Amino acid sequence: FCNGKSIRKNGYCTDVFFSEAIQFIEQQQDKQETEKKPFFCYIATNAPHFPFNVENQYADIYRGIAPTEDQARFYGMVTNIDDNVGKLRARLEELYLSENTIVIFMSDNGSGGGVSGLDKNGHVTEGPCNYNA
Repeated sequence: FCNGKSIRKNGYCTDVFFSEAIQFIEQQQDKQETEKKPFFCYIATNAPHFPFNVENQYADIYRGIAPTEDQARFYGMVTNIDDNVGKLRARLEELYLSENTIVIFMSDNGSGGGVSGLDKNGHVTEGPCNYNA
């Protein structure tokens, strides 16, 4: 949805979300020259979540390293998010907005899809994310 209207976009969802957000920020930056008003942009990704759909270029990085295909895809999704956050931050720099912008990154996933083993209390016991927050 965009401004209450259903629209179809092509591409990987996380890439689309960030692309739309960057476009919105560019539009707000253009307005800054005349209006000087603060703006708010919230990007709610649906990654990394099951069914772990991600482009092969991201999952391929972890295939052969991660214990399972799902974990390779989960890590690939995290890498895609990281790439998109990097693009967002770079664009904020290019637009001279980074000095007056607060970026907060939060996730509800912890290491949910990226773990190999859990103990009886649900704590991670192995895998690249071998820690508990």
